[in-house]
Amino acid sequence: MPLANNQKGFFAILGLVVLLIAVAAIFYFGKQNDPVNVPAVMSSSAPVLTQNQNTEIDSANWTVYKNNKYSYSIKYPAGFEAGYYYAVSGELREPTGMENTIGFYEENPTSGSFLDIQVLEFDKTLKEIAEDNYKENTTHFLTKKFSDLEQLVIQDSPAYSYTFKSRALDTYKWSGIVSEKNEYEFKVVFIERSGIIYSIYFMNEDLFKKIFTTFAFTD
Repeated sequence: MPLANNQKGFFAILGLVVLLIAVAAIFYFGKQNDPVNVPAVMSSSAPVLTQNQNTEIDSANWTVYKNNKYSYSIKYPAGFEAGYYYAVSGELREPTGMENTIGFYEENPTSGSFLDIQVLEFDKTLKEIAEDNYKENTTHFLTKKFSDLEQLVIQDSPAYSYTFKSRALDTYKWSGIVSEKNEYEFKVVFIERSGIIYSIYFMNEDLFKKIFTTFAFTD
């Protein structure tokens, strides 16, 4: 019966096409679920980052903020505001020297130019925290470009650092769009000292890099 044979051939070909489509779909969606690779620099002898002083910016008369609870200090210039900013209410709480999160804002907290320090006390390693935050920021749809995650030594303490360019920033304590129009290059640094992890986020510009150079442990 020729008609029956033709039908068998048709269904055989149709079955093969369906099988190929299923295999292709499994391969495609399997690739979509692959974990994001972190191109981190993990050498056994991490480079030492020296917080070089920029002689073009004089910090001699800057205000000193000292955190007695977490044993560090940092200086910031005139015209900056310091404190913990509550975005919902718009309140900037005055620093007490005991807070686990503080920002240093050029002009005001909504200006978009700042340095933010967060003290993290999690059941995660320094490497895990740095890699998690690196993934969040470098895979964000607004991120344009980014560096590798680099392992460093800062003030005799293990550290990680990276930069990225975006209008948004994701930290461990808050996240959001920093600017509706302007893209910024951010620098992120994680340092571990005496079991405490310090995360520092700032604009990768001369003034904020200078402020970062004044960060020092006081223990």
